[in-house]
Amino acid sequence: MDEFVNKEIEITDRLVNLIGGEIVSIEFNIKDKSKLDYLLCSNFEDKQKITKKKVKRFKKEIDNCREEIAGYLIELADIFENGHYYLEQGNVTKYFISDYYDDLVQILVKENIDISEILDLEDLTTSYGFNYEFIQDYINGVCNMYFYQYYKLSLDKTDKKVAEDEFEKVKKSRKIFSSDKVDITYLDDLFSKNKDILPQSIINAYNNIGDIKSLFITQIEGKTIKNVYLDDVEPFTNIEGDILIDYYCIESNYLNLLSKIEDSTFVFFDNLPIDLYLYEYAKAFILAYSEFETILNQNQTLISDTQEQKALKIFSYVLNSKYKNGYFGGEYENIEELKNKKGMYVSNEDMYDWGYKGGQYYKAWEIILNNPLIFEPLFSKFIVSKTIDEIEVTEDTSPNNHLKSTIEDYLEEFKEEINNNGYEILVKALFEYFTNGIFPILATKINFKKINKKRVGFALKTLYQSEKTESISFDYLLFAKTNINLFANEMVEEHNFRKSNLYKAFTTNPAR
Repeated sequence: MDEFVNKEIEITDRLVNLIGGEIVSIEFNIKDKSKLDYLLCSNFEDKQKITKKKVKRFKKEIDNCREEIAGYLIELADIFENGHYYLEQGNVTKYFISDYYDDLVQILVKENIDISEILDLEDLTTSYGFNYEFIQDYINGVCNMYFYQYYKLSLDKTDKKVAEDEFEKVKKSRKIFSSDKVDITYLDDLFSKNKDILPQSIINAYNNIGDIKSLFITQIEGKTIKNVYLDDVEPFTNIEGDILIDYYCIESNYLNLLSKIEDSTFVFFDNLPIDLYLYEYAKAFILAYSEFETILNQNQTLISDTQEQKALKIFSYVLNSKYKNGYFGGEYENIEELKNKKGMYVSNEDMYDWGYKGGQYYKAWEIILNNPLIFEPLFSKFIVSKTIDEIEVTEDTSPNNHLKSTIEDYLEEFKEEINNNGYEILVKALFEYFTNGIFPILATKINFKKINKKRVGFALKTLYQSEKTESISFDYLLFAKTNINLFANEMVEEHNFRKSNLYKAFTTNPAR
């Protein structure tokens, strides 16, 4: 019975992911078109007119939706601003499948269909005699509701009185977000305090982060919101205004944000001052920092996590570059390409998301520095002091040179599919792993162009088995998830990694 239930969950999740993929694809297309619309505007008023037209258009689409999906759209409208929209959207889609396509799920369970064979939603539903058009109406309805809320929110925030509204929110929420309510430990102080008991592996990893700096959100004369970078303040100078929030950032990421604004890589959606966007960032940073441990405990498996399992979850926030680079949009892959498109629009929602990831990263490091002996085995296993630039790949006739040739043989077909110098970085990282048994620290992700990730995963698996003559290991998969963009969204945990979709992506031989 348990096997039957697990299969049902597995197939339902697969259908949810396929529907989610189609939703995201439509959203990307609409956003790309919107960027062009706004780039052609000559002034702020023109942008406002376009935004109002979009609100009207998507509202009309929602008004004309099928009655059967109206309830799901109302649910999505209620969760739009709760900070976990896409997670909740997946749950709503599960309800939709359960309500209207449970018979299809049961058929697939009885036939014991391998979910890796479920690739095309339209082919699947029509081949079993179910109505795909209804699913398409649901997908379109979800997208219409998302963009109605998205552009309506933009209008609300770009009203002439937006600044005053924001200031009122600050006054009302001051107790929640003020620094005297959430006491944040400065990581450098904690590092110095505990340095004598920190293992060398943790010291090396912490030193590799870069300088961590203090920032403040202040309110001047009960109105103006201002972001203050502490290094810009003269010694012994009082900070102007009342400090509402203090938070921290990696200096290089903060300066990178300012650089992207200066060269128009980032264009803020509604032309508000950068300080208001940083206020959104800071709020999310504080929230993520303060609720990190509570959420971690809530997300435990049915059988309580062991200390080792919990440590691995915390460690994953430090290892995964999207949390470190969550600071101010570090995840965007190809900045030169963005420049060629004359910039990328950044919204309050983006800044909030970046801030939340930054707060998670910061809190994870705090826990690690307070409990170094628990985390030392993980740092020794997954992180070394070498950076990718410190690895020397031999060019002689030694066995190591044969290793380099072997790696290149397996990766050659992807050489033109990897952006920038990612191919060379991947070869070096794999060389280090197969030579010394541990991956190096990568400063940036290896970014593939649009390609079937199973092709890449299967090639990496075949390479692994040619060198190790054994099944692929957890640390090999974790490296791929952490450092290769194709696998960034896959979930994997050590105690059951062979049941993960990531493992299947590596072990399924794809059709060319």
